[in-house]
Amino acid sequence: MVAGIALPVVILFAGTALDYSRLNLAHTQLQSAADAAALHAAKTATRAEATAQVNAVFASAAYKSMMDGNEVTATLTAYSVGNAEVTASVEVPLTFAAMFGDMEKTVGVKAAASIGRSASSGRALDIAMCIDSTGSMQFIIDSVKNAAVGFAANLNANFQAKGLAPFDSIRVRPIFFRDFGGNNPDYRSDHYDVSSGGYIDLFPNGNAWKPAGDSRFYGDDVPIHAAADFYALPTNESALQAFVAPELAYGGGDYVESGMECLNEAMDSIWTRPGSTISTPGGPMTAATVFTVVAIWTDQDAHPPGFSWSLLNATYPPGSKMPRSYAALQAKWNNEAVIPQGNKLLAFFIPRDFPNWAPIRLWDHYLAAGTLTQGTNAVVSAIADAVATIDRAAGPKTVRLTK
Repeated sequence: MVAGIALPVVILFAGTALDYSRLNLAHTQLQSAADAAALHAAKTATRAEATAQVNAVFASAAYKSMMDGNEVTATLTAYSVGNAEVTASVEVPLTFAAMFGDMEKTVGVKAAASIGRSASSGRALDIAMCIDSTGSMQFIIDSVKNAAVGFAANLNANFQAKGLAPFDSIRVRPIFFRDFGGNNPDYRSDHYDVSSGGYIDLFPNGNAWKPAGDSRFYGDDVPIHAAADFYALPTNESALQAFVAPELAYGGGDYVESGMECLNEAMDSIWTRPGSTISTPGGPMTAATVFTVVAIWTDQDAHPPGFSWSLLNATYPPGSKMPRSYAALQAKWNNEAVIPQGNKLLAFFIPRDFPNWAPIRLWDHYLAAGTLTQGTNAVVSAIADAVATIDRAAGPKTVRLTK
């Protein structure tokens, strides 16, 4: 009688133990494969390669045999160069529980791998942003203000989404430009009025430059409003926001602006150099790879270097700083002492081709990065797209880039 009562209990425990053993074995085998897949993925250079590695591990004949042919779902859920996360699941058929209608059970695992990086392998990105801030450009100014919040994190997220390595150091230098000279003496350029949210046909008080005793308006005040240096992000994100927050659009009455002077100011930035020490969230690193980017947003043409009306402006930079010809400006762009040459990029967001900007399109590493609208609606992703173009470029870095 005792044996008869105990037999069902023994069968229950034995059957449950059999199913548990099967599930436990599947979990162990699945975790082992996910660990291997994550490790292989972390060693790749792009997200596409990482995905291929994950698929290869789970598609291998040896692994399928180990899983008794059960269908496995595996996904690369997170990736950056040196880091990968993989999730996987499998439906395991049950024996004893099937008698009670429970035919199978899902087993799931997660695996993460991180490949240590040398302190001498840092990636640095410097971006000098030339932003037209004349009367019609309040929308791009507002876009830059919005983009300043979480700029570095959002930019790296864009790179990772493209399967490219994130940057250990990201620095941004905003430079707003208007017009040193060339405004029509009889024209009072509009400017953005923050109180009404519209444009009014007057210069703001104190913002119209003119020499003593001269009633004409030669240019805007201030023609170039530049941050003194790059803001290292995310550490100095609040300082970047404070710099761009007061900026308003005004001036530029003759529709041709001082974009060349802004380009020159951007080239004069204090760039990160290969081999220099950079600050990163994980501590100091040596910059092994440096990207130097000048990005320009404008809706108008530019005065040529050495424009006569600009030279009338007492605040116009001297010839030792601002070249007076296209050839001299191009020579400066190609000068290693001015700007690191290896991974430089000149990215334009402009609505159409303008005659005075035309010579710049012939420069090495010029990129027509998109229309002004494309570069404004999503400032961060537009910059990421531009940088990704040169990041993927193979061979010598002396060819012109086009898009």
